Amino acid sequence: MKAFFEEYGFVALAAVVVILLIVMSTPIGNSIETALSGFVDNFATGVNSNITALPSVSEAPEVN
Repeated sequence: MKAFFEEYGFVALAAVVVILLIVMSTPIGNSIETALSGFVDNFATGVNSNITALPSVSEAPEVN
């Protein structure tokens, strides 16, 4: 398996990049972009609300 990736790893990576570029330039790329953007927005909103819900250092209980 290691020899396969050493031999064909760059070709596989280049193929993935080319496929992504083709998909991004087609109409389906617009729907993928919208879906990814929505996912990132929802994730960022969730992370932000969880971070703001954490207690501050002054509210944390003391450790003896």
